[in-house]
Amino acid sequence: MNSLNTMLSQKMTKEQNELFGRLKRDREDSAKTLEKTSMKGVKQSVTDKYSEQAHFIYELLQNADDAEATQCRFVLNNDRLIFSHNGRIHFSISDPDSQKEECAKIEGNLGHINSITSIANSTKSEADIGKFGLGFKSVFQYTNTPHVYDPPFIFKIDRFIVPVLLEKDHPERKPEETLFYFPFAGVRGKTSETAYKEIADRLEGLDNPLLFLRHLKEIGWNVGKKSGCYLKEEERQSDHRIVSLMTEVKDKGVDNRFLIFDRNILNQDRAEEYKISIAYPCTVDKALKFSYGHKYPAYCFFATRETTELRFIINAPFKLTDNRENIKQRHDWNISLRDQLAKLVVDSLPIIKAQGLLTTDYLALLPNDSDELIDFYKPFQDSVVQTMKNKPLVPTHDKKYARADELLDGPRELKGFLNKDDIAFLADKQATWAIGIFQNPRAVQFLKTLGIEWWGWYELVEAVENRFDPQCADDINNNLNWLSSDDEWTQSLYALLDTAIKEEREDWDPADCCIVRIQSGKYRSGKEVYFPHQGIGSDIDGLERVKETILQGKKKKQIEQARSFLIKAGVKEAGEREEIELILKTYYATGTKDPTEKRHLRDINRFIDWWLKEKDETVFEDYFVFRDDTNEESYRSPKDMYLDKPYLDTGLSALFKNSDEEKNGLWDGYLKAKNRNFVDFAKAVGVTHSLKIEGCDTHNNPCRKILRQDYSKHNVKWTTSAIDKDYTINNIGKYLQLKNKDISWLIWKTLSSASPEVLRAKFRPNQQYSIRYEPSILVHHLKSHEWIPDKKGNFSNPEDISKEMLPADFLYDDSNGWLTAICFGENAKKQQENYKQKQEWAKHPKIDIAYIQSSPLTPYRVFKKID
Repeated sequence: MNSLNTMLSQKMTKEQNELFGRLKRDREDSAKTLEKTSMKGVKQSVTDKYSEQAHFIYELLQNADDAEATQCRFVLNNDRLIFSHNGRIHFSISDPDSQKEECAKIEGNLGHINSITSIANSTKSEADIGKFGLGFKSVFQYTNTPHVYDPPFIFKIDRFIVPVLLEKDHPERKPEETLFYFPFAGVRGKTSETAYKEIADRLEGLDNPLLFLRHLKEIGWNVGKKSGCYLKEEERQSDHRIVSLMTEVKDKGVDNRFLIFDRNILNQDRAEEYKISIAYPCTVDKALKFSYGHKYPAYCFFATRETTELRFIINAPFKLTDNRENIKQRHDWNISLRDQLAKLVVDSLPIIKAQGLLTTDYLALLPNDSDELIDFYKPFQDSVVQTMKNKPLVPTHDKKYARADELLDGPRELKGFLNKDDIAFLADKQATWAIGIFQNPRAVQFLKTLGIEWWGWYELVEAVENRFDPQCADDINNNLNWLSSDDEWTQSLYALLDTAIKEEREDWDPADCCIVRIQSGKYRSGKEVYFPHQGIGSDIDGLERVKETILQGKKKKQIEQARSFLIKAGVKEAGEREEIELILKTYYATGTKDPTEKRHLRDINRFIDWWLKEKDETVFEDYFVFRDDTNEESYRSPKDMYLDKPYLDTGLSALFKNSDEEKNGLWDGYLKAKNRNFVDFAKAVGVTHSLKIEGCDTHNNPCRKILRQDYSKHNVKWTTSAIDKDYTINNIGKYLQLKNKDISWLIWKTLSSASPEVLRAKFRPNQQYSIRYEPSILVHHLKSHEWIPDKKGNFSNPEDISKEMLPADFLYDDSNGWLTAICFGENAKKQQENYKQKQEWAKHPKIDIAYIQSSPLTPYRVFKKID
């Protein structure tokens, strides 16, 4: 470092020394005046006019910037503050003669020392801060003797305005630096501790101090053992600049970034040019993005206390109140600045648009009706709103731009679904959607401020009702052309309408609206349509179905919403029974067209599946559900069909093919259905699958008189406790007379498995009489006909045939007593017994065996006769 004794190497010139001496004497005279009792309030009013603590910090920064400094630093200790900067412009001095000093002020060449030792006497205009005008006097809140070290001028200020030369340079001043030294001792009402704390708080909490300074790029500070700095980086473009501000404290950083638009304006009264600026706050992300979460005061180089309610910063050389905290809102100069700043905002819009930054976040920055701006700042909102109404500057949903009066706003779901043509049809307006801003309430509010019409759920329902309700629509057939044939589009429409009902129109009944697409692709009102069952669309006449693919896809939630709407529209959930009945009425009723083979097999499988689940066979009773085994491909009711091979070996084919009963066998094509439950289904719905033993009364029983003899008695009454039960097989007499082995086998098998109950008839007129039993009608028939074949094919009465004579497939089984009941083998048994007896008696010496065998008498009688 250079010698501490700067005066030895860098002395004032003779002229400077003379001017300094004259200036000192002039200020000493003025000081005497200020020190008079009558003038004591002047100094205090000048010093204390700033309510903000340590406001002089901003004054020092502005003076450094005026001196074209790029760096400055503050060093705060318990008893002093040091401020230094590397400004290119150094202190100067001018003629202190009052007349010459006034001229220098007007001409702008008043010396710095002259300014700093005066009151309200600066080279700056009233609109500026800096160059040691009145603002510098706020330093006297903390010191009585500020020191200035800017060789060749090294001096202190005594008595508020008196410059006094110092002999030595400050040891901490670096070459080419200007350094200020502020000792705290001696300030009335302000202890060193208080001064230290207030200045420390200010240094650590400066509000964007470098944002609008022209030259200063770095502010460093040391407060005791703490240190930090404010830094500025700037990227200049042709029509804007991006300023990044960094605050670092012990390696911890806080960054701010602003997109700034500047404009030079002319003060015609003074022929001076000034700069005004708009600073849009941005995030510090890599991509430029606006930040709208903070309100900013107005700036006059630095932040004032003027509340604007704006989300961006306005900066201009405003005329401020005496304490430099607020703007004089009625001042013509400030009104002019305000209007030019508002125009700068408007002029920045096309640039921001060209940069791709006119986004939701930018809209949120702009003032809207909810901000409730005071009149002075209302032009910022009005000018932007008017411009966006007249020029295509509002971002749209399709990533373009349009005028505000060409736009609609609405729910996100509608913006993603309805295009410009859809809006024209439904809203009857040539418009497009404004940008989607649903997560940004400020942007939403700004669109409202622009007067953009809201077209939402209520409007959607109203439009659909007006276009597709036959009672409201003028030309519903033409309107139907708007509906898309795309199933996914239709699904989306239904989902949106469901949302509309839930959100705003719970009172709407869409049952009459002709917007439900059916399987054919046409449209019906919901009350005429049914849902497809399990995804199966119906091709059956008489029941319209929602097109099945409309309720399919990957968007499960949307499908649920679409279905919910269709239910609200009156679409019914046709049950399986209803669908089965519809199929029966369409293809299997009298006068209907027969189904194709493929259709019929599919229907049979569906019938079986439903029957297995519901166990209800009554629905099929009156329909021709089975195809017969003739070549005529005719369909018959279950009661007109029988089961036999290839499904079951029932023997019924022989019965019905050899009788005059009109029953047919089942078509063998049902084997293609490959449904293992087919036979059980056929049995359940009434297809004959066995020879049926039916109950009846005893009226036709041959033993009727014996059974009813108690009822024939005088005064015997028939009561509810009466019993009159008999059993037979329909047409059994005819079947037995046919003497057909297959029929006989069927009867044989049927009786072998029959209940013993069917073998007896029973009767009583009331419970006072015992039940009388006689063989049933069935037994009488079986006993009186020659119907049982033998191995040779001859047919015999049951009592005339034996077990040994039966064919192999006629299994002897009398476990239920039926063979005993029909007297099976009784005569054969007697003949066999007689034969054995005769053989026994033939061994007697007096008996002729030939006689015994030829005699019709029993062996016993023959023996008696011989004996």
